[in-house]
Amino acid sequence: MNKKIFAIFAVLLVAASMSTVSAFDLGDLFGFGEKQTVTVGGVDFYLPDGYQEDPTNITNEAVSFFQEQGFDVTIKGYMKDSNLVGIFVVNMTDSPINNEYLAKNMGNATKINDVDGFMMYADGAYVFTYVKDKYLVLISSTDENTISDFIIA
Repeated sequence: MNKKIFAIFAVLLVAASMSTVSAFDLGDLFGFGEKQTVTVGGVDFYLPDGYQEDPTNITNEAVSFFQEQGFDVTIKGYMKDSNLVGIFVVNMTDSPINNEYLAKNMGNATKINDVDGFMMYADGAYVFTYVKDKYLVLISSTDENTISDFIIA
């Protein structure tokens, strides 16, 4: 009798997991088809299929603003079709910027891929900002959903 109950439970568990499997790539389940990653200024990000680094859309003014404030900043742009994703990583080792500051200045509290941050919309782009270890991270895109494709929790 216990074996029958266990067998029914196992069948239900497999059925439930198959509905979950459909929510992601089967390659993830079996360990092939790993996502490509890039490191920007000490922070790792996923690089979704089709996105290529595009240094032509990164201006020296953006970098120099942070550098003039005394921050170590790395900025990278990634393009797919007409969608540019900008990633700004600022080393904040000696900075007073924290989640309290971001809550007042960087939009609404938002969680993306289990990362707590703040989302705002400005000048035609969405910007998700969060603190990871000693880094301030800003990811911008004209497509809000694209941002989650880059974030590693």
